[in-house]
Amino acid sequence: FTARDHGHRVAYQPQSQIYHFEGVSNGTDLSSGVKKHQVTNQGVFREKWATILDAHHYPNGEQVVNARDRSRPSYSVLFIDHYVPHHDKDAGSRSTFMYVKLLLGMGCRVQFMGANFFPHEPYTRQLQDLGVEVLVGEHIARNLDTWFSEHAPFLDEIFLHRPHVAEQFLPTLKKLEPRPSISFVGHDLHYLRMQRQALVSGMPADQKEAQRWKKRELAVLEQVDRAYYFSQPELDELGQYVARGRLRRIPLYATPVRNIPVYTPGEPRSMLFVGGYNHPPNVDAAIWLVKEVLPALRDSEGDVEVHIVGSNPPQSINDLASHGVIVHGYLSDEELDTLYRQVTVAVVPLRFGAGVKGKVIEAIAQGVPLVTTSIGAEGIPDAELVMSVADEAESFARAVHDVFERTVDLSDRLTRYPDWLNQHFSESTAARALLVDRPRLQNLPDRAPHASESGR
Repeated sequence: FTARDHGHRVAYQPQSQIYHFEGVSNGTDLSSGVKKHQVTNQGVFREKWATILDAHHYPNGEQVVNARDRSRPSYSVLFIDHYVPHHDKDAGSRSTFMYVKLLLGMGCRVQFMGANFFPHEPYTRQLQDLGVEVLVGEHIARNLDTWFSEHAPFLDEIFLHRPHVAEQFLPTLKKLEPRPSISFVGHDLHYLRMQRQALVSGMPADQKEAQRWKKRELAVLEQVDRAYYFSQPELDELGQYVARGRLRRIPLYATPVRNIPVYTPGEPRSMLFVGGYNHPPNVDAAIWLVKEVLPALRDSEGDVEVHIVGSNPPQSINDLASHGVIVHGYLSDEELDTLYRQVTVAVVPLRFGAGVKGKVIEAIAQGVPLVTTSIGAEGIPDAELVMSVADEAESFARAVHDVFERTVDLSDRLTRYPDWLNQHFSESTAARALLVDRPRLQNLPDRAPHASESGR
């Protein structure tokens, strides 16, 4: 109390443990010896700090959820996603991790629940170190209804991610009284992605799967208060079925302000494609790049290196490794940063997909020239200012060739990168989007001034 009174911030380290052996020092008799002073001192303490205790504390044993971290004035949010964000492995997780840090920095109390309730490490510890309460373990999973009934009165909003996760939790959330506001974060529109996959594959099964996803996603949207997507074309698509007043767009990334590295093209001439290969569009893109684009490029350029990076590559991706084609698999953020400094151009050769692509934004944040497709550029504002777009193998190869030969004005394009990122994918841009309809957020105390400095 005295430390706080002097303006210091008192922090709780969740990895610490305190063992109290009641009565070992002075017994348990409150009427004699040193122990009797506890009764007197309790009254002295109460009198000394009466103003703070009356204004900010609760009667003993009441309102414990708020009392334990003095969060009564905070805007309290719960994130629910498929698991704690593996922010160095896929764009959706990186986005979620960024928004967790952003809301902490805006003064919110943040809790996180993974649908599998598993404490993936080091990711769970990283959230806890930021000040997030991570709800994991068998006890929470087995007593989910009880947990929600006890904690719902202290939640202002639930950010519910991905349609299959929403289907798992909405039956419980709909029964809550009071029920916090529910904001659904779709990441990408699954049925639109599957429709496009069907056009590429020509498989009737893919078209049927698209119809199933459409029914499921629209059913989820009927049960939530608002829905967030990262891509305006997806919101336009959904506007045919959902009231537009319930649809919102937010940036995929809330990127901290940082210096963009100076571009120094590596030799030999090389391309870099980054993707998580649990995602079918990325598998197709890597195969198309190596089997269709690369031969066309080598006809004009000779030897060209291709670096394929990303977690969980299947055998079809590993089989691409050959002369000039390096399949790295997963790389840490630090290793990937180094590789970006060594390549000539980043490529995102997606032929189908949906949503805004994190790998596109990351390439620009790395200060590297970018060539992508219409699918890769979809939903990205002012894309033509900062990237080349081509959809056929020959035209894609020519766009890469133009970067190699400097037949495009790279200096002008790269100069635009910082302002473009700040305008469309910065923390301040994301914060403005979240402040809409949330006036309480505008006046919260800053509880985590360091949040944007953590993580990549």
